[in-house]
Amino acid sequence: MRLDHWRWYNPSSHVGALLGHEGPKSLTSLLRKRGWITELEVGGADNTTTFAMLVVSMELTDEGFRQKDEILKILFGYLNFVRQLTEFPKELVSENLRISDCAWITREEPGPQDAAVLFAGSMQDWAVPKYYLSGNARLRDGPGLQDTVAKLLQLLRPSNALVTVVSRSCAGTLTEPWYGTRYSLKDLTRLQKEWQNASLAPGLGLPDPNPFLPRSLELKAPRRGLPTELRAAFAAPAKRSEDAWEAYFRQDTEYGVPKAFVFVELPTSVPRGDPKRTVAARLYEAIIQDALQESLLYNAQVAGIWFSQPLLHGREGKGKKVTGVASSETREIIEFAD
Repeated sequence: MRLDHWRWYNPSSHVGALLGHEGPKSLTSLLRKRGWITELEVGGADNTTTFAMLVVSMELTDEGFRQKDEILKILFGYLNFVRQLTEFPKELVSENLRISDCAWITREEPGPQDAAVLFAGSMQDWAVPKYYLSGNARLRDGPGLQDTVAKLLQLLRPSNALVTVVSRSCAGTLTEPWYGTRYSLKDLTRLQKEWQNASLAPGLGLPDPNPFLPRSLELKAPRRGLPTELRAAFAAPAKRSEDAWEAYFRQDTEYGVPKAFVFVELPTSVPRGDPKRTVAARLYEAIIQDALQESLLYNAQVAGIWFSQPLLHGREGKGKKVTGVASSETREIIEFAD
């Protein structure tokens, strides 16, 4: 694969968006329903001029640890299915490009220190100065995109994979010399042959269109910059009152990005009435988020819609991506080298 095509088209982002999808018919959905994983993440690593990796990382449950070989068979069966398609799904590529464009348009200018670090890194990857800012931050379409993605998929095979299992239950027979960590090596030749010919597991398929992607990024009000008077900067927002609620609205004209923030406050003492209610409220919140993750929340978060519950948690903060209720200390990592 040509380095300039890898940098220009960033195929790992498209493949990672498919493997790491959390909606219906996805790997995450299937493995969670079987009770084998609580989290699945996909991303690139070690992107140098001569070497790159695509990392698939999973948090396993106890049962998932016992079924780790079957999980890998399902993963490679899904990759076999995607490779056999006439082309990588155009709908998913289009969505990824739209999400990238939206993130670029709605970005906020970095501070001087962050900008210097960003440019210093980009200058190592891009020879043309006009790409120092956008080079690593945007996905691009073009006649070579499908071919570049196809070449990456050809590399994602069992024979080219490094499988790492991290667990307290693993008994190490060897010791590495730097930190004294115990580890073991396992011959995967027999399993690799099985994974190489794995078929698509029932319940897997291609993701449905994301209904939350924005249709327009036009500003509701033109950007006018900072207010010239201090009084205008601290002017009270518009207010509308009814019998049971009050609504406040402030139109931004300073930052000039198509973003909106909605804060809904429902005063109640029930979640903090006593320790039992507090624990019950936390559990109920986690159950609701876990139940809605696949059908609603994941697509919304991919499209840039986030939420948090600061009153229930007793703290302010940005919304977090929900990846499961249970926790596990067992991790399985599959790395593909290019």
